[in-house]
Amino acid sequence: MIDKNNKIDQSYFWLSQPTYEIKNHKLYISTSPKTDFWQKTYYGFERDNGHCLLTKVINDFSVTVSTEFYPKKQYDQCGLMVRIDSENWIKTSIEYDTENYSRLGSVVTNLGYSDWATIDVNSKINKMWYRIQSKKMIS
Repeated sequence: MIDKNNKIDQSYFWLSQPTYEIKNHKLYISTSPKTDFWQKTYYGFERDNGHCLLTKVINDFSVTVSTEFYPKKQYDQCGLMVRIDSENWIKTSIEYDTENYSRLGSVVTNLGYSDWATIDVNSKINKMWYRIQSKKMIS
């Protein structure tokens, strides 16, 4: 993702580009307020303006990312996303809630409806590895 010249590889592109900088082959992102990925639920909240660095993938893939997360406000989050379009995607992330706990979770959005699964974790945890793997099913 970060090339030898400390630049984002040309095969990657931003969805809702944030303020960012690259230092020592690490990407530092500052998020904008009121950004998120979430679709229809019973309470009507919808957003598709979160920051995401994407690349197109055709075949099976595996992606592993090490993150450091320094939230400033409730609901700040950091993780990985696999996205087909605004109505079909999966994200896994840690989301800050209070100084005592955050939520490690996944959101699956299918046909425009989001569903969230979480587990509480200590908010002092600020380093996390994420891995997503895709394999075609043989029929």
